[in-house]
Amino acid sequence: MRKVLILLLIFTMVNLMGGCFSPKIETESGTISLKDGEIEVQDKEGNTSIISTEGDNVEISSEDGTFSLGEGMSLSENYPGDLVPVYEGANITLASKSEKAGKAQFWTAYEIMEEPGPVFKFYKEILEDAQNIEKMETSELYTITCEKEDMEISISVSLLSQEEGKISSIVNIHLVQIEGDSASAAIGDKEKAVEVPEGYPEDVIPLMEGKVTVGQKNVSNDRASFHIIVESEKETKDINKFYQNAFSNAQDVEQAQSASSYSIKGNLEDNYVEIYIDPIEDSEEFKSEIEIWIQPNE
Repeated sequence: MRKVLILLLIFTMVNLMGGCFSPKIETESGTISLKDGEIEVQDKEGNTSIISTEGDNVEISSEDGTFSLGEGMSLSENYPGDLVPVYEGANITLASKSEKAGKAQFWTAYEIMEEPGPVFKFYKEILEDAQNIEKMETSELYTITCEKEDMEISISVSLLSQEEGKISSIVNIHLVQIEGDSASAAIGDKEKAVEVPEGYPEDVIPLMEGKVTVGQKNVSNDRASFHIIVESEKETKDINKFYQNAFSNAQDVEQAQSASSYSIKGNLEDNYVEIYIDPIEDSEEFKSEIEIWIQPNE
């Protein structure tokens, strides 16, 4: 996230300075070049990122994939819209993709002028034949996780605003390829750790020591939601005890256990928090995976 913000700041500076900006700047960590209306940022190792704009939308491309942010955007290239389509009338505000070792991952967020309930029903019907379905439904927040075809699918639908009879919702879609033959894309690849997003409320929901493989932040109406996945060396039962203590002051707590997997959900301070704890079967280094969803309450 810090790298994205730095790149956006560079782009803003170029627009403001106009003709006063040099075509190339040498820095201690690399070079910044202006080419054909785009900004190229290259570090000392030769890793290159390209920043471009179209209207108010910004796209950052690198060897790992693309990250696009704005209003009225298009879906990422190769997004499997036949598997997980977007709701009719969606205003796409985030479209991100990358690929590593042939495995794909997509992040998509959009706003829709509709109540959360009908949007969630739309996805429940589409995914009714999926495997390992887990659902959560409240009056303002709905989530579903499952596996279908070659994708792990996570979808959250929450109330965005309700003013003067106009109701809108925000939808977050996360797709991760289970087996990688597709030429699609991945952020938070299991092979390397990623940074925890800036502003993550660790004083409310602390993170267990381990490797962060997914760190996602989405801001709407100046309020942030988070999706974090951590791989840990600890057993699932020990992690569950840790988070039970963290939820000691929470309200409307729901807990579940299936074999060695656990889940805990509830309202903590001004957030609705979901935590899923599952064993990792195919890793010599880590024993458990912790998935955390944090959504701000209205």
